[in-house]
Amino acid sequence: MAAAAIPRVSVLGGGIAGCAAAARLSRLGAHVTLVEMGRGPGGRAATRRTREDKRIEIDHGAPLAEFTTPAGLKMVQDLTDRGWSETVSEPIKRLKSGASECSERGGLPDARIFRGKPSMSAWCEGLLDGTQVVTKFGNMVRSLDAVRDSSGSIAGWRLFDKDKSMIDECDWLVITGSGVAHSRWTKSFGGMPPLVEAAMQVKDPELDAAIAAIEGVGSQPVQAAMLGFEGEAASIWSALPFSVVEIDGDETVAKIIIQRRNGMVFVVVHSTHQFAETAQDAFGSTSTAARVGGAATDGDREQQVLDALVGGLDRCLAGFSPRPSTRVATFGPLLHRWGNAFPRGFIASKDAFAPSSHVAFAGDYVGQRSGSVEGAMLSGAEAAEILMSQD
Repeated sequence: MAAAAIPRVSVLGGGIAGCAAAARLSRLGAHVTLVEMGRGPGGRAATRRTREDKRIEIDHGAPLAEFTTPAGLKMVQDLTDRGWSETVSEPIKRLKSGASECSERGGLPDARIFRGKPSMSAWCEGLLDGTQVVTKFGNMVRSLDAVRDSSGSIAGWRLFDKDKSMIDECDWLVITGSGVAHSRWTKSFGGMPPLVEAAMQVKDPELDAAIAAIEGVGSQPVQAAMLGFEGEAASIWSALPFSVVEIDGDETVAKIIIQRRNGMVFVVVHSTHQFAETAQDAFGSTSTAARVGGAATDGDREQQVLDALVGGLDRCLAGFSPRPSTRVATFGPLLHRWGNAFPRGFIASKDAFAPSSHVAFAGDYVGQRSGSVEGAMLSGAEAAEILMSQD
């Protein structure tokens, strides 16, 4: 970026990739605005809280993160040194549904495991800490308008909400979730994906190619149920010999997560991708997609999905004694659908940049280590550096 030009950059999406991109851009000298539809940063690494009970803090998406590359380890070590993350010594386990003993899962060679400190939301908070990033939470971008200079070239973008009120205006746009460029948008929110609609007017082959590549990346949805326990019930749950266990042999449940904090025990159940594919009409009435995005959700259908997940949890843990009970939960069960997460495939970093349109893409669907927290962080930082190297 030329020394005299201080770019205004809008980063769309406040997950790991968005916060990594925003932080790196800010430290490289850009004026950065982070636009996120949720109440705060985190995305799939957010921590679920409630206003009614301050003890409720549930990492319901990505409870842990595995790092393997020197660049990724350098980034997470910086977070750890500044007190925003910590290493995890307990291995991830495996459990055959209904069995009474776990085994070690194994995993990536030489992988190191980390988590946010004290919860996963701290991860993104730590990325943004000490930067000049302006945050705009609770804002959902519904349309994008390209801004042209006197020669007709793209010079920037304007971002609008559903009421056509402008959220932000920028010179460059960094998109860190694939939703605004993917047909999944239409299924959830109706209408054409905002970037796809804008690209029809821009007519830039590079941008069209990037959107086509993103459309080719599949999504593996996950339904998650969250429960909280106190007292004797919490003690029984806490005694289980794992914090994160991957399940074998169950059609509904893929992973169970146990979190012990604030005098309570929280349990998160992640569905198999196959089960979630059959339940894409249930979002969770308190999810951001429903609350901000207006995604339609049906209470009866939501309860059916919850019943299936909780029943699967009981089934998977039937071999343990004493057997933990889901019926004595003092919080939940509460449903959340991760519909635009867990990518199936990825796009190369070179295909995630459309300089003529002043658009860059980042996320766990871009570049190395796709589908991981590490991949999201690396992608966000790389997008920032490529953008700031432009004349």
